[in-house]
Amino acid sequence: MIDTLVVVAGTLVADVRVRPFCPVRPDNPGGLRHVDEVRVAAGGLVSNTGMALARMGVPTLALGRLGDDAVGTVILDELAQAGLRVDRLLRQPDCPTSTVLVCVDADGERTFHIAPGANSRFALDDLERNWDALRRARAIVLGYLGELPALDPYLPVLLARLRRETEALLVLETAGPQTHTRALLDRCLPFLHVFFPSWREAQELTGCSTPADALADLARSGGPAILGIKHGSLGSVLLVDGEAVSILARPVQVVDATGAGDIFLAGLLAALLEGRDPHAACAAGNLAAGLAIGSRGGAARIPPLADLLTGASLVP
Repeated sequence: MIDTLVVVAGTLVADVRVRPFCPVRPDNPGGLRHVDEVRVAAGGLVSNTGMALARMGVPTLALGRLGDDAVGTVILDELAQAGLRVDRLLRQPDCPTSTVLVCVDADGERTFHIAPGANSRFALDDLERNWDALRRARAIVLGYLGELPALDPYLPVLLARLRRETEALLVLETAGPQTHTRALLDRCLPFLHVFFPSWREAQELTGCSTPADALADLARSGGPAILGIKHGSLGSVLLVDGEAVSILARPVQVVDATGAGDIFLAGLLAALLEGRDPHAACAAGNLAAGLAIGSRGGAARIPPLADLLTGASLVP
């Protein structure tokens, strides 16, 4: 087990996953359709990245908001059972737990329908009252960019303070549309150590048509030391000395890609904290994401870190 603490803060949701999901056809209005599964699971950055880290043996503290409702209790219990520290999560009595309907099609791809709920209340105060934990952390993961309306305007100031007052690796995670977040991101990038959007998000942020061009564009904004792109089935792309280097992923049959990017981030971060170089850390991230999307278990499939690193080292 790594003798460290990671703080994962921000988006925390209840995923209601429906599989397989097919749109209701016009000839079946109001009809009944049987599906294989309807399941409530912890989701969002705090859950996906946090549970994966905890299952790898990395001590991880969750910061976020849940409604003081039955759904929030289910999510809180799932996080605790996965090994996260949940004692500082805030229950919101006058606001429901943020909930996402995740529609998973037969190929494992998904669409999301979100009711923001308590996430919309997550703010600078949530971090300031936990500053003692942030000072001790070796890594702090914040996100999602653009999905925390009460915190987003303060992110540059917050990151600058964290850079001054902590020795933690600072990570900002993205999810969902990023077409309107580039100006805010440019103010955040100089304070980050790690930034790794998905390829779709990188396209929206930069307007570029290749990962290499997107990474070069982001680097011009004062990008962090570890800058890359999650590239789906192709693995990941890392910027090394100004060049885009592809780190291939092991082929996997996609069952459910929900949370894959967050779980990649967990593998990457755990490997970095273990002292691995960024290339090896990307390989670990690729493997973690592959294990997660190859089953319905998601983060539950993640092995201890030593096993993950051994497996990643065997990937061609």
